[in-house]
Amino acid sequence: MRTVTAADYPIDACQALNAECSRQLDEGRGFILVRGLNTAEYGDEVAGAIFFIMGLHLGQPIAQNQMGDLLDHVVATSNKTMDDSTALPSRVRDRLPFHSDSSDVVALMCLRGAKAGGASSLVSGTTIYNEILRRRPDLAPLLLEPFHWDWRRQDPDSPELTYTSPVVS
Repeated sequence: MRTVTAADYPIDACQALNAECSRQLDEGRGFILVRGLNTAEYGDEVAGAIFFIMGLHLGQPIAQNQMGDLLDHVVATSNKTMDDSTALPSRVRDRLPFHSDSSDVVALMCLRGAKAGGASSLVSGTTIYNEILRRRPDLAPLLLEPFHWDWRRQDPDSPELTYTSPVVS
């Protein structure tokens, strides 16, 4: 997957859909919901490849975990909880709290619904920023200043406990 490009899979039949998805992400509500892909018909690997290729037409993938995987599965395969500092958030049985992925676009695909729980909640960072700008324009510039983030939680082998990055860039 590291060598696949959007040009390798032009999916001409989806040009209008991709254009509308890009418009909604950049200028609209900041997220899209795509339905109708029969994942059971294709199986997990092919459905994952379709999902990945669709994403390539919307942007550049980034590492999803400390192993550098470009596609990750969120599956409760551990009895660890979020209180355990050694737990991988994508593998715990707890509800994942709101968090920020270091990207402009977040893409999720449901291969199989959970027996219980498993609901996803999204908020648009652009919408939040614009609302802060509208309500408290004096606070908006603070989001562009360096902020300290917990690095160990994301990567237990990280060289430092924290790293700095603006909340918004």
